[in-house]
Amino acid sequence: MDIIKTAPRWLPCCVVKTHGLIVTKRSPPLLMMDNLFEVRRTFRSASHLKTIMDEKEKAQLKSKLAQIQQEIEAIKERLSDLLPPEGLENMLQPLQQQAAHIQNQLEGSGVLVSGDHNVVLGDSATYITNSTILQISEQFWKQFPRSPTPDPQPPLPDLHKVTTHYLTYLINRYRFLDFRGLGIADRVPLRLPLLEMYVPLSARPFLPKGETWDRDPAVADDDVTSAQLHEPLPVLDLLQSQEGLILLGDPGSGKTTFLKYLALLLATGQGTAVGMENRLPLVLPLSAYANALAESDISLQDFIEIYYRNLGIDLPLDEMLREALAQGGVLLLLDGLDEVKSLGQRHLLVDRVMTFFAFQRSRGNKMVLTSRLVGYRDVRPVLDGIAEGTLVDFDEAAIRSFVTRWTLAVEKAAQGVTGQATLDAEREKEELLTAVFQTPGIRQLATNPLLLTILALMKRQNVGLPQRRVELYDQYIKTLIKHWNLARGLDRPPQRDLDVVETTRVLAPLALWMQETNPSLGLVKETAMQQQLVAIFTQRESEDPQHDAQQFLQDARDYAGLLLDQGAGMYGFLHRTFQEYFTAVAIVQKGQRTIEPMIAALVANLGDEAWYEILRLSLAVLGIVQGRDEAASDVIEQLLTDEAVESGTAVLLAGDALVDLWPGGVLAACRKHVLAALNQTMVNDKQVAPVQRVGAGVILARMGVLDDAVTTVNAMPFCFVPGGPFWLGEGSYEQQCDLLSAGYWIGKFPITNAQFAEFVADGGYTQAELWTEAATVERWENGRIQDWSSRGWRTAPHDYGDPFNLANHPVVGITWYEALACTRWLTRRWQEQGWLTTGFHVALPSEIEWEKAARGGLTIPDKPLVKAITELSGNVLPDVGLRANVEEKRPYPWGSDLPENRANFIDVELSTSSSVGCFPNGRTPYGCEEVSGNVWEWTRSHFQTYPYMLADGRENSNVKLFHQMTLRGGAFWTDAERIRCVTRIRRAPNDRNDNYGFRVVIKKKGE
Repeated sequence: MDIIKTAPRWLPCCVVKTHGLIVTKRSPPLLMMDNLFEVRRTFRSASHLKTIMDEKEKAQLKSKLAQIQQEIEAIKERLSDLLPPEGLENMLQPLQQQAAHIQNQLEGSGVLVSGDHNVVLGDSATYITNSTILQISEQFWKQFPRSPTPDPQPPLPDLHKVTTHYLTYLINRYRFLDFRGLGIADRVPLRLPLLEMYVPLSARPFLPKGETWDRDPAVADDDVTSAQLHEPLPVLDLLQSQEGLILLGDPGSGKTTFLKYLALLLATGQGTAVGMENRLPLVLPLSAYANALAESDISLQDFIEIYYRNLGIDLPLDEMLREALAQGGVLLLLDGLDEVKSLGQRHLLVDRVMTFFAFQRSRGNKMVLTSRLVGYRDVRPVLDGIAEGTLVDFDEAAIRSFVTRWTLAVEKAAQGVTGQATLDAEREKEELLTAVFQTPGIRQLATNPLLLTILALMKRQNVGLPQRRVELYDQYIKTLIKHWNLARGLDRPPQRDLDVVETTRVLAPLALWMQETNPSLGLVKETAMQQQLVAIFTQRESEDPQHDAQQFLQDARDYAGLLLDQGAGMYGFLHRTFQEYFTAVAIVQKGQRTIEPMIAALVANLGDEAWYEILRLSLAVLGIVQGRDEAASDVIEQLLTDEAVESGTAVLLAGDALVDLWPGGVLAACRKHVLAALNQTMVNDKQVAPVQRVGAGVILARMGVLDDAVTTVNAMPFCFVPGGPFWLGEGSYEQQCDLLSAGYWIGKFPITNAQFAEFVADGGYTQAELWTEAATVERWENGRIQDWSSRGWRTAPHDYGDPFNLANHPVVGITWYEALACTRWLTRRWQEQGWLTTGFHVALPSEIEWEKAARGGLTIPDKPLVKAITELSGNVLPDVGLRANVEEKRPYPWGSDLPENRANFIDVELSTSSSVGCFPNGRTPYGCEEVSGNVWEWTRSHFQTYPYMLADGRENSNVKLFHQMTLRGGAFWTDAERIRCVTRIRRAPNDRNDNYGFRVVIKKKGE
């Protein structure tokens, strides 16, 4: 055993290196067993059946026990004179626990094996034997009859044996979270069990492209599935209910970890937990398949066998795969569609994958495919039975769950299963949660699983936590490189001191080269990388470029830094996020002397979605990391005025960069120009595509720079609707309605989150007089509302997360009762302020008021009259010039044209609500916007069939839970048919969803 001194005085800090054992003296001492002891799992069944160990397994355990006992004696001999007795005992306790556990296994002459294969997780060490894995394999094949082999074919391989080896590979490959290169906190290699650490993910389902509801305007749509409701659902629930799942998410959102988690669950016989007992998981990076397709037209089934063989798994997997697919027992786990850079390759790959799965699903096989949103839209597959879900951010509960699991696992890994480890974990947990939740910038970063992991690692290493993403990357990479070099020093003195600056100057151009030349993002062949590193070291005037390049790769292989050997002779960055960051650094390095080369690089790649994140990061690196705010401002200003850039594209990049840069990373004048450009872009429906307009609205909301008209109730604009007849309904339900003889005002937009927040902040949920109907049906009490009883009580709208909760988006997650209470609050507020004339009140529109406002009367104003409540001044029913409505039966608010650029509906493919004001070309004859699409809008009317008659009680305010209320206008997920002026649906008054909102009217009481 070697003693490695890391300071002049040995006692304050020392590292004891044994065979795979690294001990760092700390208070309390820390211990980590690396490569000496396997993580052990014990399987237990209800019947507690035992299988007897074979002699080989006994011999292995005896050998491990002897090795542990030798380590205990060695530590006693070396440290007994240097540590107090209690310190030595704490250090030896984990080893002694491991020895006792193995002794118990030997004395019991067996390992508990599960009949249903449920792994027991917990503090005690557990163990998976070969016989256990064999039993899982046998259970899998027992459910399927073996296909006969026609003579004179060679005999079929032993599928049990092949499957056992394959499952063993999966367990060894995925049982620990992959922290290669993510730092060595306290010199402890992090080996945290995935099954213990995993925090369940949720995703918001997409709607199917087709519309299946009855389009008859008099028939309500009661057959709403959970997928159509757009509630975020546990990803495992989505997978259970679908034949296939396409899982979309931002960088670091947990897509790949979810696939590893599934593979490990199934490999350890825990398929019951995810509703897929006895399925065989097959994990495959799609970038590797794309590379193979670029060389030859190879089927996915053939490639899977080749892929695993290239990883060194010399097994007849083709036979195993063929049999498992034929029996419908496979779960395909396909990772990283977006990492296929070429659009043509992505199209080809999607075609091959979907063709393969279209056949295999008929046999009962399932599939999960992951992708970032960037790179997916252009190749979005159309295949029945496949759901799409977008991962949502970690909420507070998920963050707390992760931090709790993290701190306990790390302390157990460092100190063993001790009381002190538990105490330290609790302290670390509270400190990290305080840092996250008391600082808004860190709280936002923590919603992303990868960034939360980085925050936890940095906190563990006593690094100050930054509030900006780019600062987080920069500080973390510096910490990472420091620990990478430290790890190299534990084994041998570094021949070259690769400090942070020098290492970055190697990795940045390398990342840029990979981004520019590799057809599949993230992986390059070792020989090509070696050549590129030689070129980089040559440019850096290295004395021996060949040696330095080779040494650099060797460090990556042996000490797991940012650059990793991914197997099969392929290298890539630890995470794609870090490749993007270093590529951004390389782009900024082009502008060291003058910004023109950097601008050229930005413009050249601005239209490519695969580069967008990189370009955004490059501006943040320039302005924040390098502190060159003037240079960042100049770059942004030139991008905004570059005529070669597509309209809206540069504005969105500048806006997203401004979120990262302000304050401090860009000049105030530049910020002002960007904000003006964003506001112009959001309403420029002549030149800018809907997705870009909506993106501009999102950026403005995230920056908190919004017009009062959409953030305050007092500035809310209203559109005047003069009295008079109009055409109601269509077809056999059509009637000329003359019930609206008096004029009224209707909101130009739906009520926004910011406006509804004023109601909440003013105690709206606590004021009983606003909630008479809800209290009568026991859906309101003591300042809280309840929609469905199973969902619990609320004191604010249900939060569907970003972007639904942005300030300038329509408020959603509210019931009819909440919308009604808000109108009563507005009435009282404006009456007290003297703005609402006596005899008038604020209300939900009736459905005839809503439809007239949408399509216009027989006559319409010469020009829309739009005012805020503060401007009415008693003249509530003004005289306006009128003209004939040439499209008095118009299908859409704007006329007869299709809604391609006029509304947020399914063809726009946003799958979320949008900022109000993004579709000005969809306005009604009275100036109202967002009437079609975006969100359904509650009316005050009960749902009744036409013809419309007041006497049938449809406007009765006595609303019970069994009543059905009418909503109008369609939503972001509905097709063109459902956003027409005549479309009406019904919902219970206590229902709520991510696409139910409302707008209000000002009208005479009693009208």
